[in-house]
Amino acid sequence: MEKEKKKRFLITLSKMYKKMKVKVDNYEYDSLAEDINNDKVPAEHIALYFSDKTFYKYFKEKYL
Repeated sequence: MEKEKKKRFLITLSKMYKKMKVKVDNYEYDSLAEDINNDKVPAEHIALYFSDKTFYKYFKEKYL
């Protein structure tokens, strides 16, 4: 149940910004995604990173 709650939370964060606020460099995808998945990144930062829809798509395919 906890995993489903986390998944819904991350999906909600991905919809906070319509326009890109932050561009995540490709070489950072793996390490940043791993940190997000391990709860090492605050929610406000996750929302900013997920405004980069390419990064969010990568994260979604790999972790959600």
